[in-house]
Amino acid sequence: MTEHDKVRFETVKFMRGKYRLDEVAGMYYDIPCLKFRQGKKTIVSINLYDDHYDFQIVLGKAEREKFEAVKHEFPLEIQELYDRERTLHDGKWLLIRVADLKTLEAVKKLILIKKKPNRSLFQKKMPCIANADIAAIYVCITPALPKNSEKCQFRI
Repeated sequence: MTEHDKVRFETVKFMRGKYRLDEVAGMYYDIPCLKFRQGKKTIVSINLYDDHYDFQIVLGKAEREKFEAVKHEFPLEIQELYDRERTLHDGKWLLIRVADLKTLEAVKKLILIKKKPNRSLFQKKMPCIANADIAAIYVCITPALPKNSEKCQFRI
């Protein structure tokens, strides 16, 4: 598995595991992109290239304050990008090139600042079929277990 494939897999696993969002495929000029949205608000837009991804995140005023409080925890290139970008009327637009898992981890932290996770896979104990949702598939291991068993196998 290439680094690009690992980044793709980890991105999907993170976004679908932490958030309930609409995934909207489209074009950013002539570049294919995928937007993760809640209603009309885009949480993150990902421009898709053959060898890397560009994550576009807009930080509003409250998000900028949260970021600035923990700015020192981010890699130097993210800090420099943040300092270099102008603040517009709707926030600070960050376009981050992600080609490796290290950069992706920093982007994940930015996304967590942008939006608090709204998905919890196991909110309460229920039969395993009731836990299934659009992001994860839970398969009951029924042949070896009694009916209505709560032991499930997880896979994406």
